[in-house]
Amino acid sequence: MGITVRWDDDSQTTICWMIDGRWDWDTFSQAADYSQHLRESAEYRQQMTIIMNTSNASPIQTGTLPLHNAPEIDLVDTFNGDRVVFVGRSAFNRKMMSVMRRMNVNIGDNIVYANTIDEARFIIKDK
Repeated sequence: MGITVRWDDDSQTTICWMIDGRWDWDTFSQAADYSQHLRESAEYRQQMTIIMNTSNASPIQTGTLPLHNAPEIDLVDTFNGDRVVFVGRSAFNRKMMSVMRRMNVNIGDNIVYANTIDEARFIIKDK
């Protein structure tokens, strides 16, 4: 349960977040830090895609959000053309995107939605 972050491809251009069950904002922040670590460990700077798989995620309890002084979290490099693919239930993912923006998470404007992880991979491959 929580959030698992890992490379999704051998070329290290796609980072996959598996959000499973209950999670909180601290877990999200730790996952973002690890995602940044993966990005910095890549051999060269290139466009990245983050797959945000929320298919098995429980909604975050809004009472746990640090609404005052939320730290800025950068998931993407908007100048690098990075993008985010939300996987799962459309309405839930749109709410997640809204919460992330409200919580000072930089997810950029290049956002795509997919129903399944396989569909997300197809979209990425077809870029």
